[in-house]
Amino acid sequence: MKLELKRVLVLLVMVFSLTMSYGCASSETPKLKADMEAMKSQVWDLQKRLAEQDMKALDQENLVALMSERVQVLEEVYLAGQSKSSPGIDVRLAQAGLRFKDLQLDEIYRNSLVAFNEGHYDSAEEGFSYIVRRYPKSDLAPKAQYWIGEIFYSKKRYSRAAEEYRKIIVRYPKNPKVASAMLKVALCKMELGKHDECEKTLNELIATFPESSAAATAKEKLKEMAGPGGN
Repeated sequence: MKLELKRVLVLLVMVFSLTMSYGCASSETPKLKADMEAMKSQVWDLQKRLAEQDMKALDQENLVALMSERVQVLEEVYLAGQSKSSPGIDVRLAQAGLRFKDLQLDEIYRNSLVAFNEGHYDSAEEGFSYIVRRYPKSDLAPKAQYWIGEIFYSKKRYSRAAEEYRKIIVRYPKNPKVASAMLKVALCKMELGKHDECEKTLNELIATFPESSAAATAKEKLKEMAGPGGN
């Protein structure tokens, strides 16, 4: 138990130090600052208790459980320091982890879907993104990724939507959502005026998933694109 407590202490110090050194300053919030101050205080308290070496077994178990949970969530903050291109994203995910820590995976998914259907796209994106990052191997991850694409498509941000749909094709190539994702990529290209790319993707969809409902829709889109004189 003492070794486990020391491991948690080391992880806490690592997460705290690297978070501060990699600079989350550009995306800090009062809540995140408070979390970091609280963690610093907890590190000092742990060091004091370890030095005294007189903690009771029950106190150790409770403290280790608490600190392990905090480390799991705040490790997301450490990832923010590693992501120089968009550090704020990982910080938001860490904060989302604090909000979702008492919910089961299916609850997060259902709540996010309700938020999407009600037009609360930011809340929906937060939930779906958390699922994709925290539970990438779950059955709900491909569905969550698809809904992220739908969010940006609904916002008419077609370039970003196409990127999100492509993630399904690349990450989950055998998932049933791939055909629908290919169709939506094609529709994004159409909205962006890239008709040649749209046509190419539609034909690839038909060739790859000829019996799918997405392929049937793709055939109709190709006829529309061909115009009255098309075959």
